[in-house]
Amino acid sequence: MRPDSVTRFFLTHYPAFAVGVMLMLIVKWVAPFSDAIWLDTLYLSLIALAAWLALSALKPQTGLLPLAFSLLLVVFISFTGQKYLYRLVAYFYWAWMLIYVFALIGGLTLGLGYVTTKKFLPVVFLLTGAASGYIINNHLVLLTLFGLAMLLYYWLSDIKLTVKGLTSLAVILFMVLGYQGETQLFARQKKYTDQVIFSGLTRMHKVDVTTWRGEYWYYLNNQNRLSSLDEYLYHEPLVHPAMHMVPQPERVLILGGEMGGALREVVKYDDIRQVTVLPLDIRLIEEFREHNLFQKISKESWQDGRVTIVDSEIFSYLDQHPAAYDVIIVDLPDPGNLMNNQFYTTEFYQLCRQSLTQNGVIVTQAGSPYFATKAFYTITATMQDAGFHTAPFHNQILTLGEWAWVVGAREKASIGQLDSMEFEIKPLTWLNAEAMQMMLSFGKVTSDTSNIKVNSLKDPSTFIYYVQGNWSLQ
Repeated sequence: MRPDSVTRFFLTHYPAFAVGVMLMLIVKWVAPFSDAIWLDTLYLSLIALAAWLALSALKPQTGLLPLAFSLLLVVFISFTGQKYLYRLVAYFYWAWMLIYVFALIGGLTLGLGYVTTKKFLPVVFLLTGAASGYIINNHLVLLTLFGLAMLLYYWLSDIKLTVKGLTSLAVILFMVLGYQGETQLFARQKKYTDQVIFSGLTRMHKVDVTTWRGEYWYYLNNQNRLSSLDEYLYHEPLVHPAMHMVPQPERVLILGGEMGGALREVVKYDDIRQVTVLPLDIRLIEEFREHNLFQKISKESWQDGRVTIVDSEIFSYLDQHPAAYDVIIVDLPDPGNLMNNQFYTTEFYQLCRQSLTQNGVIVTQAGSPYFATKAFYTITATMQDAGFHTAPFHNQILTLGEWAWVVGAREKASIGQLDSMEFEIKPLTWLNAEAMQMMLSFGKVTSDTSNIKVNSLKDPSTFIYYVQGNWSLQ
C-alpha cells in the first residue's frame, strides 16, 4: 500500500507523536505524582510558540530584538517566575522549572531563524503526543484502542519490517503499563492490612483510604495522616485554642487543611464572616469533596457560604494580604522535604505575621515532640525569631502517637490566656479546660536543645533535624 501525499505527511511525523505518547507514559509510570505535567507541556508549547511568532515578526528590525527579549523575560518572570520561585528550593519540583527555561530558549531559537518551520513540526507532534499520552493513560479503553490503532497503522504503512516489529513491542509494553495503572487499587492493597477502598493520584500526593469496623484511615504518600476514629484529638487542639485567643474572630485563613477537619471546627463559630482555605494541593480538596467517604471528617463544612477556596502560591498570597486575618491555621505536612520545610521558616512566619491583624494569632501543627524533638523545638525558636510570642502544646492521638502544635501571637498577653481557657463552643468531642492544661505540660526535655538553630530558606535546619529524628524508636 502506497500512501498518498497527505498520508505521507502524517506518516513522516507520526513517529514524533508516538514518541510523545510513550514519553508521557514513561513519566506517568516512573513519577506517578506528575498528573498535571501535561499542563506544563502545554504551557511550554505556548511560550515557545509566542516567542517564535514575536521574534519572527521583529526579525527584520534587528535593533528591536534586545527589547523583545527583555519584554519576554519580564512577562515570563511576572506570570511564571513568581509562582515557581519557591519550587527551585523544593527538590520535588526543580525539573518542572527547567521546562519553562527550555521553552524560552526554544522560542528564541525558532524566532531567530536557527530552526525552520519544517523542523518545528516534529516538536508540535511530540507535544501533541505527550498530551494524548496523559489522556489515554487514565483510560484503559482509550489506551487499548490507541495501541491497536498504532499497530494497525504501522503494519499497513510502507515501513520496514524491523521498525514495525520494534514499534509493536513498544506499544505492547506501554499497554501493559497502562493496565497496571488501572489496577492500582489491587496493587495498593498489598501495602495495607486493612481493606483499601480508595486509591488516587494528584500532582503531589498518592492518596489511599483503608477501612476497618466502619472507620477510615487516610494515607498520603504511604504515610498515615489521619483516622476518622480519633481525628478530633488532632483537629480540636489545632483550631480552638487559637480561636479562643482572639476576641470575636471574623476572618480566618487555613493553609493546607485539605481534608476539611480544621474547616469543620472553624465554621462552628457564629462570629466568623470569612474563612479562606489556601490548599497546598487543591486536587486533594477536589478528591475529598467528590467522594462521600471523606465527609466523615469534613461533614458539610465545604458547603458553608462563608468558605472560599483559593488556588494560589502560599508565599505570594500572604505577601499580598497584609493585616487581613484574625487567625491563621497552618495545617501543612511535616518538614520531611525541602518543599515542606519552607512552611516552617523565618521568612514564612514573617509573612504570616504581616498578614495578621494586631491581635491576630497563628497556630501550626509541629509534628512529634518525641520522634522529631529538635525539629519541634526549632519551630518554636523560628516563630520567636519572626517576632511571635509562642506557646507549644501537645496531645496523644491514638492512631498517630504524640503530636504537637505551636501557637504564636503578636501580643504577649494573648499567650497568657491558654492555661485558664474555657471552651464554650459547642459541640466539642474532647477538648475542655482540663485537657488544655494537660496539653501545656511537657515535663523535662530529654534532648539537648540549647543550640537549636533557627530555620530559614538558606539554612533548612528544621528539615535536617527532622530527618535525623528518633524514628528508630517507632
